[in-house]
Amino acid sequence: MKKTIKLGLIVLAISATLHFCKELEGEEKLDTNGILQVLLLKKNSASEGESLGLTIAYSHRFTRPNGEIFFCREYSTAYLEKKAEWEEGLDDFVAEMKTGIDLDLKIDLIDGPCVVPNKVSACIYEGVDGINDPIPYAYSYIGEHEYLVPAMQYYGFTSTTAKGACQEAATSSGIGSIYKCYVQGQCWE
Repeated sequence: MKKTIKLGLIVLAISATLHFCKELEGEEKLDTNGILQVLLLKKNSASEGESLGLTIAYSHRFTRPNGEIFFCREYSTAYLEKKAEWEEGLDDFVAEMKTGIDLDLKIDLIDGPCVVPNKVSACIYEGVDGINDPIPYAYSYIGEHEYLVPAMQYYGFTSTTAKGACQEAATSSGIGSIYKCYVQGQCWE
């Protein structure tokens, strides 16, 4: 009796699956371009630090008060000893950005990695405070345009592009940087 019930359920499952597949035959299938779009979206929604192979201990996510994300800054486990020191001045930084470039920022302190779902670019600083692990920043479109370049200009840098701001800020402090554009035509290069 049990074997008959199991066999009946298997036949029912197979016929339901075949029926469902037949209904999908008329649906639009993904072509190569569609598959690439899905893969690009997946890549653009990943943690920048994790994509570099880092184990991210904590992050700072900078948003508008309504939740729109400007950028994420991620720190690997190599920076755990600096956590309290670097989080100490965040309120002053928020006040300075409001005064300097009229930008309301909210900062979320996150244990672990941070993701910008609509990431267009990244600026990765290397060698900060003598620690060799990089500190990746991942930017949304508005993060580049409304935060990165205006903030760097407020601090006296002359760059008018995100790529230039990433490199100029690093050069002035004697560290290296790498700028990456993930969505051609949207990055402020």
